[in-house]
Formats: sequence, C-alpha cells, structure tokens
Amino acid sequence: MKRYWRYTKYMIRYIFKERLFGLDFTMRDKSLLKKTNGTMHGYSITPEEHIREILAHLDFTKCSAFLDIGCGKGLVLKIVSGGSFQSLGGIEYDERLAGICKRNLRRLGLKDIQIFCGDAREFDGYERYNTFFLFNPFGEEIFKEVLEKIPSGGTTIIYHNLTCHQLILDTGYFRLKEQLYDAEKDYYTNIYESIA
Repeated sequence: MKRYWRYTKYMIRYIFKERLFGLDFTMRDKSLLKKTNGTMHGYSITPEEHIREILAHLDFTKCSAFLDIGCGKGLVLKIVSGGSFQSLGGIEYDERLAGICKRNLRRLGLKDIQIFCGDAREFDGYERYNTFFLFNPFGEEIFKEVLEKIPSGGTTIIYHNLTCHQLILDTGYFRLKEQLYDAEKDYYTNIYESIA
C-alpha cells in the first residue's frame, strides 16, 4: 500500500510540476534493466528530502566536486546544484536517459553540469571529483571495476540502496562515516570517507 501511495504522489508531481514545464525527473524507467538482463539497474529517483538530508551530513571543506554515477534523468544533480559544490558531473550509460538529463538541466538553466554518456568503467575523469553518488546503478562485477577507478584519497562516496555495501569496505580505502534512512523508499544510504 505504501508503494501505491508513493507512485500516486510521483504521478501527480510528474503531471503538475514537471510535464507542464517540459521536465521529466520523476517517472521510473526500467528499460535499461531489461536491455542488460539486470546488469544495469535502470532509473528510479532518490527523494528530494532524502538528498537534502544527505547534503546536511557532508563536510564541504572536503566535498567540492560531485559526480553522480548513473545519473539517469538528473534529479540528484538538480538538487545538489543549489549547494556548495564547485563542480558537478554525471555519468549515464543509457543514451536516451542522458538526453533527458541534459534537456532537464538545460531547461532549468543549469549549464555548468557536465553529463557524460557512456560506460562508467570507461570514464577517464574520476580524478576530477572527490564526492561520488551512486543509487545502486549496476551489479557487483561492474561495481567492483568502477570502485577501482574512484580515487582512494580525500574521497567521499554516497551509496543509496546498499546492495554492494561490502565491496566498498573490502577495498580497504574507505570507512563508513554515516548511515541515513530513506523512509519514503525504505532504503538506507551510507556515506563513506577515505581512511587516508
């Protein structure tokens, strides 16, 4: 029943707050999940209230450059754009979702956010960022490969829906700093920071 009300709320928001303005952040997209046989997990939003709670727990003397890995339609980027980050970027595997993300951000006048369309394992700009957000974008094998590319020093990882939590700890480079609960989605979010 809780899920039904959540999706009803999302539909109302989409129709009256987004679609009228040519935006599309809210509606879920499972096409990538089907296309990749579950390797990539598709698009679902992180509730705005929860993103704001996450931001309240970040140390902005350390967190200056933010990358959303699996940014989908760009809702997280939209919300964090009003914060203290000096630079923002997103990676999205699905070309159609990346196009929606770019259109959304352009319509909101958010021109300084870089969106990279492609495989997160092949992205070569991780060293330009020190704060990484992931809403469970892919399975364990890809997650391991992406973790190897994320810089281990001076880094914060924000991981929502903890299916690969142990992989982050197993690197030996990160420790759990904070755990937050997303009551709307019934997920946890962990914030990790570099040990060294």
